[in-house]
Amino acid sequence: MDSRRVLEIILEESGRVDERYGGYRKDLTEVVAEIVNIERQHKLMARNVKKDVADQVNTLGGDLAAKLAKDDD
Repeated sequence: MDSRRVLEIILEESGRVDERYGGYRKDLTEVVAEIVNIERQHKLMARNVKKDVADQVNTLGGDLAAKLAKDDD
């Protein structure tokens, strides 16, 4: 399977996740796109991909936690 098809599947599935807050799916799609970009850059130059991906996931997790806490108030 080529990388374009893998990306299509990932984006399709991210559109099916629960909308945990307004704009969550959009934020998730942006994170997926950034992770793909990180991987592409990694192919061109040495980078700490694991750290870069973890940073993206942690940012989205922080956004989710903040927005859910705001909704609880």
